[in-house]
Amino acid sequence: MRHVFSISNLLAIAVDLGMAAVGGPALSAVNVTSSPTDALRDKSPTEFRLMNFGLLMNDMGVSPEIADAFLNNNAISPTTQTILVAALAQLGNIPGQAELIRRAATSQDEHDAIAYQQSCQLMANLNKSTPVARITHLNGLTVCQTNDGSLVVPIQWDYAAWTPATERFITALKAEKFTNPVSGYVVILTGVASPMTSKALAAGGVSLTTKALPGPLQ
Repeated sequence: MRHVFSISNLLAIAVDLGMAAVGGPALSAVNVTSSPTDALRDKSPTEFRLMNFGLLMNDMGVSPEIADAFLNNNAISPTTQTILVAALAQLGNIPGQAELIRRAATSQDEHDAIAYQQSCQLMANLNKSTPVARITHLNGLTVCQTNDGSLVVPIQWDYAAWTPATERFITALKAEKFTNPVSGYVVILTGVASPMTSKALAAGGVSLTTKALPGPLQ
């Protein structure tokens, strides 16, 4: 028998899982308002996996091999998998989702996986006001472009310092050629940036948003 799961059901489960495991604020970017039903609370790990698998394949065009690699990676907890998939699903079926999952599937530990998870949450939050059109990657970081042409880098960093590596990345970002014209550059952080970073980004015409994903210290 084929199981069919809706995005709203998966998001409701993500709320229940997330509040128990990582706390409600971490799920704020997913923007879920529905309350889990008793039936959803009683889902088994196998059913969670089936729901995630269904969304990855049916809604995002992820191949069975990549979906399996992501869901079978023991470095990624079921909670992280579910929150990541729920957030990514809010973007609709857009280019680049399968590649993001392929990269996330290579996570070596939970820290790597949470970085992908929170990048997806940042994009889901952005998508509420400025729809995300496509996802790509540059120098190992997730980058997305919105419908209005803005190039956005959603990063899970507690503190962004202006280092040579940071400067090289911004230079590479602005030099990269994208299929669609770029109308502007934006960096969105889960944490904060040093004064030097804020000043350098502003001088380079890059908008900065900090504390974009509320946490216990924000």
